[in-house]
Amino acid sequence: MIPLRFLLNWKFQGPNAPFLLAEDRGWLREAGIAVEFDIGEGSGAIPPALAAGTCDAGFGDFNALIELKAKNPDADATTVFNIYARAPMCVVSLAGRPLTSPAQLPGKRLGSPPFDTGFKMFPAFAKAAGIDPSTVELVPSTPAERDQRLLSGEIDGAMGFDATIMFAMRALGRTPAEFSILYYGDHGLDVYSSAVMVAPSFARKHPEAVKGLLAAINRAWLECLRDPAAAVASVLARDKSLDPAIVGDHLRWVLEHQVPTEESRRLGLGALDPVRIARNVTLLKDAFGLPASPAAETLYEPAFLPPFDARRL
Repeated sequence: MIPLRFLLNWKFQGPNAPFLLAEDRGWLREAGIAVEFDIGEGSGAIPPALAAGTCDAGFGDFNALIELKAKNPDADATTVFNIYARAPMCVVSLAGRPLTSPAQLPGKRLGSPPFDTGFKMFPAFAKAAGIDPSTVELVPSTPAERDQRLLSGEIDGAMGFDATIMFAMRALGRTPAEFSILYYGDHGLDVYSSAVMVAPSFARKHPEAVKGLLAAINRAWLECLRDPAAAVASVLARDKSLDPAIVGDHLRWVLEHQVPTEESRRLGLGALDPVRIARNVTLLKDAFGLPASPAAETLYEPAFLPPFDARRL
């Protein structure tokens, strides 16, 4: 068995359920892999963790990978399997004071943890949407502070991933009907988001392990698309304090909003479009003044993908 350290993007919760299901069903062991899943601190932290050698694979943010590669072309990290074909970054506001257009954002206060991808990507979103980011006040907040400040009216909007915010609100007794969601991707920032990444050094040493990892992950995500309830037990087995209904609904949200798109149906689950990668790089380089434009082949390695028929949505 080949040991593999896999860093999740966050705690054990609905969006991580398919990875855990792959382990619990024995599909990873069948591939000859002994996976150790670790709780992460945000998807943006995965590429640097791979480069530092603290994990072999992870569920990371593609935009953080672009930034890393622009500054350090030899960084030991690349994408091998895309999950979120539609980026979940957004601004959530109260339905009674909805923010439905970027044109409404100047003069407003938006809160988020500084490490959150929604916070980090806001300048790129603002530029793509044609507004001056300096006209919007960004309020650094912990996740709990962000949510309470939105409900109290201290901030006008909460930046982050749609599901993360909405299910934090649900835990506070709120419903989706009480909120409005302004997606970055609907207003110019059409970028990739969360994907499976590996250290190329690990992949060169253990190519069959990476192929087996992706085959198991692909199988698990397709299983969850067919039956989201299948993976809820895998999360609860690792954190019995969670509400099964919230775990299941959280996973269903991701499966409905981030995974199936026209592109993922055309290319199959896991694949990225080189043209869109190049556009993604240009958007970030222009917004953040990155020192270089990483080539698509340094950001995405499709050689380990299962065959298209196995990835068909």
